[in-house]
Amino acid sequence: MKKNRSNRQWRWELVDPNVGAAGGDFAKLFRNQAEKKPGFLEQDAPGSNAYVMAREVIQNAWDAALELRKSAPPRPPPPPPPAKSLPDFHIEFDFRALSGSDKEALVAVLDLDGHVERLSQLARREIGLDDDLDLCLDHFERDGTLPILVVDETATTGMYGPWKGAKSKLYKGLASLGIRGKDDADAGGSFGYGKAGLIRGSAPRIVVAYTCFRERKDDPGVTRRLLGITYWDAHSLDGDDYTGMARWDTNTGKPRPFENEQADRIAERLGLRLRHPKNDEDLGSSFLILQPTVSPEALETAITRSWWPALEDTALGFQITIRTPDGKARSPRAQQDSDLKPFVRAYREATSTAKLVGKIPDLHAVDIGDTSRLWGKLVLVTDPDGWSFPDPNSSSDESLVALMRNTRMIVEYKTQGFRDSMPIVRGVFVADDRISSLLRETEPFGHDAWDPKGDASQEARRIADGILKRIKERVRRVRKELAPPAPKPESVVLPEFDRIMRRILGGEGRKQGPTAQKRFVRLFEIDSRPEIVSPGRICTVGSSQFALSENFPASRSGARVAVQVRFVVLEDGHAATANSIPVTITPPDEFRIAEDIGPHRLTGWLARGEQHRLTFRTEPYDQDWTGRLYVEAEFLSEDS
Repeated sequence: MKKNRSNRQWRWELVDPNVGAAGGDFAKLFRNQAEKKPGFLEQDAPGSNAYVMAREVIQNAWDAALELRKSAPPRPPPPPPPAKSLPDFHIEFDFRALSGSDKEALVAVLDLDGHVERLSQLARREIGLDDDLDLCLDHFERDGTLPILVVDETATTGMYGPWKGAKSKLYKGLASLGIRGKDDADAGGSFGYGKAGLIRGSAPRIVVAYTCFRERKDDPGVTRRLLGITYWDAHSLDGDDYTGMARWDTNTGKPRPFENEQADRIAERLGLRLRHPKNDEDLGSSFLILQPTVSPEALETAITRSWWPALEDTALGFQITIRTPDGKARSPRAQQDSDLKPFVRAYREATSTAKLVGKIPDLHAVDIGDTSRLWGKLVLVTDPDGWSFPDPNSSSDESLVALMRNTRMIVEYKTQGFRDSMPIVRGVFVADDRISSLLRETEPFGHDAWDPKGDASQEARRIADGILKRIKERVRRVRKELAPPAPKPESVVLPEFDRIMRRILGGEGRKQGPTAQKRFVRLFEIDSRPEIVSPGRICTVGSSQFALSENFPASRSGARVAVQVRFVVLEDGHAATANSIPVTITPPDEFRIAEDIGPHRLTGWLARGEQHRLTFRTEPYDQDWTGRLYVEAEFLSEDS
């Protein structure tokens, strides 16, 4: 392979104290944007890189597609023939493995020899790259394949705007951070944060963008641009300080991307499909990501979990394809994931004109809003004979509601209640389009939450807070209706306590019939009652009296025992130790807390003829939970 150490087309940006700048490793700003994995989402989690790419890259493209649709002229009425409708939005993730001449051609076109030389003079961790990662920059000349990922959009606006100031979407999308134009107010991926998916998706942090758009008055004569960016962290080399960002452009005077025919020629040499501004299906952008950090399988899972509402709603004209290195095409679908089916069912009801609520008892729907406007539709789904009451021995889960607005990306699977708390409820909240921009104000840059305490207008925070509170209240109500009735205080039984005490006080290992055992056991007085701690939260307080039976053998003066009080949540009518609520015991004077075990257990000498009383208090828990009180004792020693 021919060497070209000049790296002539890559322009490494010098730090200029007279001009504001940021380090080129924008990816580090997203390291804490972790994948949210409540409940079933923890299983087969695709990983944070796939999660960010699935959300941010598609969000940016979908925003542009929606903008293009708004700009389309209305169709003329008959009899004139209707205007040609826009093609459906489509985004393809094409994983390729280049070898031989294809590999050599791409390396030569991208002019990456300078990167190899520069990398050899720097510490990888200093520039934001993983020390242990086997980078393609290390072995271009070896036999083997070079993995790339081509992300190709169809029917979006493309990244238009003159290469001047903050008017270019290409500049804002790839080369800046936090700069938003007036046209971006309602976009899901504004401020340029969407580049996180591209940057984190490339092991060497190298991305090329080729974009096509309609000609505009403020940018005459230009309809295609191509620009490459390297995102390394700030570093020093040969006495100069660099921001870490490098641009692959014309390198003629001021930084400027390749344009029109020149952009086309380079795109073709890179293996990207050519685009023509007069064809609607060619409007959009193609991204070449060098050495992707995500797999097709992980990306498919991430896309399915984040975008199934848009994929489910065929009227949106929203399509996604994943193409594996062997050329096979895969289309993410929610029907392939059984855990998503309840959410899909709820979404269909929320967006359907043929309402099913009232006819099917396990569907619960309600409009949410105030007197001035509708905020959206909430639909909850239950399965009394199935997943609402899973096997206690199965993996843990929790009640979740999928939140979404006009883009139909899942903002968040919002947890409702406590983990492992039954019954489990699934649902969706579909925000009304008229409040979408207000909810977007409350979202962080990852668009994965509605934060009523965030940096947003008072009205936006009020609506977000109202939505979340009303969803939680409605989920609480449905769970309460579905839960089994709580046992009455007088019906509380202590079978485990009776069994253990019969064994302990009746003589360890002694074979005795039921009548003989019962005469050694004295009934214990149990007193418990709920106490309100805060709205929706209660605790159980009470006391227990215990003593040896008067029939305890005269040859024994007493026994040393450990006494424990447990309060457990009922699951499908049964108590499970895994769901115990912590209990604090106040012991009688003769007993002490077993410090090595916790405040819920005490030990002491239980003398013949004496009575002792302990008091207890549970930690606060959800008032909708149904619990059961257990008192247990363990034989430690006896006086003979």
